[in-house]
Amino acid sequence: MKLRILLSAVLLSSLVVNAQDDKNLVKNPSFEAINGKLKKPKQLELATNWTSPTAEKADLYSRSVKELPVSAPENTNGKETPADGNNYAGVMMYSFGDKAPRTYIMTELLGPLKAGVKYCVRFDVSLSDNSKYAVNNIGAHVSKKPFGFEDKRSIMAETHVKNSKNKIYNNTYGWETVCAVFTASGGEKYLTLGNFSPTKDTKNEKVTKPKDSKAQQLPFAYYYIDKVSVFQLDSIEECQCEAKEKIEEATVIVGEGYTSNKEFKLKEKIAHEKVFFTHLSTDINQIGLESINVLVDLMNNNPDAVIEVHAHSESSEVAAATKVDTAKDLAKRRGEAVVKQLEKAGISTNRIVLVIDDDKDPVSKGESESEKARNRRVTFQLRE
Repeated sequence: MKLRILLSAVLLSSLVVNAQDDKNLVKNPSFEAINGKLKKPKQLELATNWTSPTAEKADLYSRSVKELPVSAPENTNGKETPADGNNYAGVMMYSFGDKAPRTYIMTELLGPLKAGVKYCVRFDVSLSDNSKYAVNNIGAHVSKKPFGFEDKRSIMAETHVKNSKNKIYNNTYGWETVCAVFTASGGEKYLTLGNFSPTKDTKNEKVTKPKDSKAQQLPFAYYYIDKVSVFQLDSIEECQCEAKEKIEEATVIVGEGYTSNKEFKLKEKIAHEKVFFTHLSTDINQIGLESINVLVDLMNNNPDAVIEVHAHSESSEVAAATKVDTAKDLAKRRGEAVVKQLEKAGISTNRIVLVIDDDKDPVSKGESESEKARNRRVTFQLRE
């Protein structure tokens, strides 16, 4: 029953994501299409269909760039694995005393929005390692006309889309989702992301520097952005901004209760934890992060333990790698994403062994969506 709950959540997430991709009105949602050579900061506009609407340009990062400052996952602002594909953007949301100009990213949608129709607007954010502050008021503005300013200003406008609790996004590892339902007035064609609120109305909190970060913390809040989507809702359940959290919380409780049982040996506790992924994704959701947190506690309580991180994909993903660049080395990138979380939590690199299994060790050989979902995973073993 516990596994069925988890697989149902994973399968639902996969089906919803695929449906969203088909309906997405954002032309280049993960900044994968680039026109030109990326080699320095402030080159967001190399990403096809994206622009910076003020004189202070936003940044673009890519796995295709092998050296600083704009490489990925590691760059001069920190270290983060792309939420999807190879690229992501970087935006200044806040600076202490407004000493550094804010930046924004803007795109024209595939077509104008329809009056009275509800749309789901969502994107992923991750706080950079060198940010001394984390803030709220991160959101989206949807408009009929594009912004266009020749000076380095902060854009003061209505935030049409932000978290219902207007939370402070303070996660420097992994991605969090900004998401809300937007009812169109009709004719809106432009989506702009950033902080549209006055500094005095923006809450901030200081951030503890990640243990493995080499970046120097600076007095601002700088965020990476990836996986942008706007799609028409056929039903309100498609925009699972809050419901998703409830599903994940229920599943996390099951995992924690099992691994804390003293009847199980360390080897069994480690083997129980798993991180599941949606199709062709390396994004670690909250359920996966909680499993990693359990592993961190186990390793901290057993300082001599060394674990093997086994990274898996399923057969259709391996087949896709021959046609789609973003599917290449998928298992390896999943494993690296998990290893990064362990290292950021303070687990030494010499206590982690990454093993790339690809599709060679499937849990299930069935072809149903639920059976394939079981194979998209990272598992763990105690090295003895």
